[in-house]
Amino acid sequence: MNSCELVSLATIIACSIANCTTKEEAALISALLGEVASTLGVILINESQLASKVAIPEVFTDPEIITLNPFPLR
Repeated sequence: MNSCELVSLATIIACSIANCTTKEEAALISALLGEVASTLGVILINESQLASKVAIPEVFTDPEIITLNPFPLR
């Protein structure tokens, strides 16, 4: 399926939802699909990082960052 076909499919789905639901139901479906898209993005990014074995810095456990100490004791 090419890009134009995907856009057309999305439009058809959106129009069908808009025509078959109330405004409140359509808003809820929209919010739900947005949440699904965001969560899917987080899952895919996380899996990509795990697959590439990129070390994620533990910035929230570093005492200098937690205390905002400009003169670390190291």
